[in-house]
Amino acid sequence: MWEAKNETAFGVERNWVRDKYGRHKWVVAVKATFSVADDGRIRLADEQVPPAMAPEYTGEPAASSMRWDSDVLYEKTGTDIVAEAFAHAPAVHRRASGLRPHRPVVDAAAGARWNLR
Repeated sequence: MWEAKNETAFGVERNWVRDKYGRHKWVVAVKATFSVADDGRIRLADEQVPPAMAPEYTGEPAASSMRWDSDVLYEKTGTDIVAEAFAHAPAVHRRASGLRPHRPVVDAAAGARWNLR
């Protein structure tokens, strides 16, 4: 059995794959996991996630989105950067766009400027 000697703090995984011509290739993936603090500073995460051996989904594979693909099922000639995060809209205020009864109501993010005529 071939072995990858990992002398890093990162996750490492390996696998044999075949290319489109049927040739064997040994794929080694190194995966580093980082955390972003509230102030924006980036640091190495306490827990290093190992490379994925198979695709991972947010729920059932046939009924959900893929979280990320396998890191070692095929040869990759580049680097994947995955940002897993949560996002939300800024505070929203409802403002009437005019005094006439048939004018629309506009949802505007706090601080947005609207020039309605």
